[in-house]
Amino acid sequence: MDRDDGASLLVAFRGLQAESMKQGEAHLSIANELENLVADPFESWADRHAARIADSKALLLDGFLGTYEEAVSDVSGNIAIVPVDVSHLQDTTQMASGEQAEGDLLQQSAQGRRSRG
Repeated sequence: MDRDDGASLLVAFRGLQAESMKQGEAHLSIANELENLVADPFESWADRHAARIADSKALLLDGFLGTYEEAVSDVSGNIAIVPVDVSHLQDTTQMASGEQAEGDLLQQSAQGRRSRG
């Protein structure tokens, strides 16, 4: 290989090296733009979203479930009162049913006498 071949290889190498450096700078520029235009805003959105989720969870657990637990305790308190009232109503209903049953028996026996008579 003579000196001219080595010199032309050196020139070709330096041309490729310069082109590679330009491409590297272009890639770096694109990477910086992606970080500034995509990654940073997404990170900010993700942080705000995590805060919204935490607030919603707190609202659900503290607010709605607290209200639900209060309602359950109110109902539980009412259940302790209701059996007394219900037992009174059941006695009244049984008495009324008994009176109605006696009336039904009297009607049936009267109808039986009419059909025989």
